[in-house]
Amino acid sequence: MVKRCCFPVTMSEGEGKVTPSTGSDPKLESVSSSASGVVSMSPPVSAPPVSAPPAQEEEEEESEDESEILEESPCGRWQKRREEVNQRNVPGIDCAYLAMDTEEGVEVVWNEVQFSERKNFKLQEEKVKTVFDNLIQLEHLNIVKFHKYWADIKENKARVIFITEYMSSGSLKQFLKKTKKNHKTMNEKAWKRWCTQILSALR
Repeated sequence: MVKRCCFPVTMSEGEGKVTPSTGSDPKLESVSSSASGVVSMSPPVSAPPVSAPPAQEEEEEESEDESEILEESPCGRWQKRREEVNQRNVPGIDCAYLAMDTEEGVEVVWNEVQFSERKNFKLQEEKVKTVFDNLIQLEHLNIVKFHKYWADIKENKARVIFITEYMSSGSLKQFLKKTKKNHKTMNEKAWKRWCTQILSALR
């Protein structure tokens, strides 16, 4: 049940989260103006329209591409986007995308575990169901929330898709790497808080 520790947007709050494991099988184990009036004494002047710099236009295009909806969950609540996320690096997850929870209006992660052959999935279908049913029931402040899962079987291929809470600050390992790069040291109080949160989740 031990995975990497993840943190929400505000690191100062120190809310570490543990990603529970998905079972003993390698494939499963490895599974967020106010306007003010101004009086002008000079006559109005019509200025020519200003076009956005090329670099800015490119950024806007890239942003639009990333927010494009690629796929929806069977119930229509979860919408998969083009933007990939790599905040947890959990073994067994073949790919993870940023998605939108249309009911709550928050970003989530769309995780995919792919099976090369349909028969391989059929052999493990009951185990997959048991594992994910248990994960969805987990409710803990320091454990990443599993929202929903379903199987997508097409022709001779199969994949299990599951929706999890989005930890935008990444894993503890990634956070510490950035901290080290910026030549900052973490105080003892922060370490104690993180350790307490991890132990609470494990218990």
